[in-house]
Amino acid sequence: MAKVDTDYIRRAERITSFNIETKDFETLCYKREIQTLIQKHFFPNFNLRTLLKKVDKARLNEKIEILRQHDPELFTKLHHYNLKGVGPGEVTLFFLVNDVYLGGGSSSGADIICKDLSYEIKAVHVSKEGLAHNFKLGGTVSLSNIMVELYDLVSYYKLDGSETEIKKSTVNILRDNYYDDFRPIEEKFADAAHEYFRNHEVIFINNSLSKQKVGRIEAIKRVHRDDIFIERLTNGTVKPMIKL
Repeated sequence: MAKVDTDYIRRAERITSFNIETKDFETLCYKREIQTLIQKHFFPNFNLRTLLKKVDKARLNEKIEILRQHDPELFTKLHHYNLKGVGPGEVTLFFLVNDVYLGGGSSSGADIICKDLSYEIKAVHVSKEGLAHNFKLGGTVSLSNIMVELYDLVSYYKLDGSETEIKKSTVNILRDNYYDDFRPIEEKFADAAHEYFRNHEVIFINNSLSKQKVGRIEAIKRVHRDDIFIERLTNGTVKPMIKL
């Protein structure tokens, strides 16, 4: 019998999905058990005694880098862990912070809760200018009127775009060349987005394709109205840009 590749078998035997449900992450009841499962099958050399007690950007990024160095592929899988209704990075925070649990449907929009603090989580890309982008606001925000006004302005100036797709480059043309007409629309969008963000601090997590960047905490902050801009219109919604 030919010699088998034991490294291949070891990789193939890795368990990266468990028989647990979203609701198990919405309580601290099985917290230690889930942390142990993740540690055992993803990062066996990670010391569970070094887990964090609170949400802190610098310390989280230190732990995230330790996990990434242990196994970049498995860290990426943890970042994108497949749970119904759970976004990128949320399971990572559940694992790394002892008092964190996921918000679920009864948490008034919070994605994670840590003691008496609650946070919204947004998985984003980050521009060279330090703007978070390529993400959506929640479904509770009505943007239909803003979309209509934006498309009407694009049509008026005979720019490229449709009722459901307006590129970032076209939005930049409006901002740079027709600002007096564009500004009221962006201000309405900033009002709507600020209302959406106002109840929680927001954790912005890098969601790029780069294995060196994905999962990194880019900012934990209150989003102010002046931080909010329009990026583009796509897939039937207006995507924001947020100053970090």
